[in-house]
Amino acid sequence: MGTDGTIRFTVGRDGHNDVAVGQTRPITDYRKAGPEVFGNLPRSGVLMVECTMQAADESRKPDIYFGGVQGEARFEKIGAHGSIDVDCVNAAKFRVSVGDRFGRKYRGVIGLVPPGRHRLTFSGEPDSPYGRWSTTVDVKEGRPTKVMGRLPWKKDSNWSSWDPAILIGRDYPQRGFSLTHVYWPPAIQADDEAIRVIWSHEGELWWSVSTDGKTFTLPRKLDLPVSSGWMEDHPRCFRDESGRFILTFISDRNAWHERRVYMCWSRDFVTWSAPRMISDYWVTDYDIFQDANGDFLFWFASGSWLTDFTSADGINWIPGSRKDYKFRYRFIRVAQSPEGHYDVFTARASHGAAGNENVGVVQFWNLRGPAMKKLKYTGYIDQTIKPEDFHTLSVMNVDGRFRLVGYGRKLTLFDEQPDGSWKISSIPATFLGDDINVIHHPRWGYLVSSYLSAHPYILTPASGPYLLRGDDLEALFK
Repeated sequence: MGTDGTIRFTVGRDGHNDVAVGQTRPITDYRKAGPEVFGNLPRSGVLMVECTMQAADESRKPDIYFGGVQGEARFEKIGAHGSIDVDCVNAAKFRVSVGDRFGRKYRGVIGLVPPGRHRLTFSGEPDSPYGRWSTTVDVKEGRPTKVMGRLPWKKDSNWSSWDPAILIGRDYPQRGFSLTHVYWPPAIQADDEAIRVIWSHEGELWWSVSTDGKTFTLPRKLDLPVSSGWMEDHPRCFRDESGRFILTFISDRNAWHERRVYMCWSRDFVTWSAPRMISDYWVTDYDIFQDANGDFLFWFASGSWLTDFTSADGINWIPGSRKDYKFRYRFIRVAQSPEGHYDVFTARASHGAAGNENVGVVQFWNLRGPAMKKLKYTGYIDQTIKPEDFHTLSVMNVDGRFRLVGYGRKLTLFDEQPDGSWKISSIPATFLGDDINVIHHPRWGYLVSSYLSAHPYILTPASGPYLLRGDDLEALFK
């Protein structure tokens, strides 16, 4: 049996695939020294031990064979203890250590902490632009102690020119009782007076408003007739030409609990009209806006189908075309250029030559009207993005040119050039959360809303939404 190789033991917590404690040593060291003892482990949580064996040169003989690896858990006697409930005002993804002992990732409780004074250190993910932040906390026996962290930007980070993120979704006044938990990017409605953020939390719609771009009101639920007790998610919001707030969302409130898009309106964002179903189609993603003629345009994707509806009053909708493009559409965004063109951007999945699924950002456009039958296909903007790199798509028209922001494992900017070509840049940005939405407003600059969804398999509660604000989007990609 060969011994030219290494063994790596790691211990993680709560389903996260990063490491709380880990060590790699040559096989010969383990055979001489005996078993490895891991101390200083997290005091609470679901701990997972992983053993990885690696030959130094896999092409050499003899092979390395392992008859087995034995593990033994030794439990520390539980004495007097309290707990620390941690969260962060400007980051959804963070790590916390208590002294030199790993505590947990993301918001939640660090349990079985001995009473007394402890030093807490907050830090970002490995690719995060956040630095470290430390504080001390006095833990009392039998009681939770709340600590809210605040991570600074790293000095050399391109994000340092942006305002720190703001945690909007905190101190919810009541619990939701939805039967399902489905999350989509928070919607942003911005005008010269205020910024409003609307999001789905525990299956119901909530909102918050800011008049200075720095402080937001406490979350407030959109009660009946908007939130129905069933599922409401995927909100979009804008103001029409008369000044009304137009809110659309997906809900399963009908008798068969089918996912359909509904629309309602309000003058004050408090009292809302009864939501009306726009179309009786199952929807995977949709977009809606009011064009320069005052007509409402509603486009949606359903599997491989693209469908359009138009309305002069937002009540009576006229179906347009419904066409199967033989691709599975992930997202659809509709915009109108200053020249009056109707541009439809989609992210669609296809299969590459090797059988690997790719996502292409596609642009359609037409010159004469919003109907799909007048669309002219203009081809791929990019055809190399992997599905896991692309969760959401935001479209903006800034200074007469389009800017698209895609988000997944990376943040990708598709910047339209004067000659009609596209400049594409990507940066790591998983620190933002699971889903984001990006808009631009002349007063507020670029606004990025994000949300970290609940993940039962890694024991992480939902967190957010957060809002980032900055004037220079291109600076992030330099």
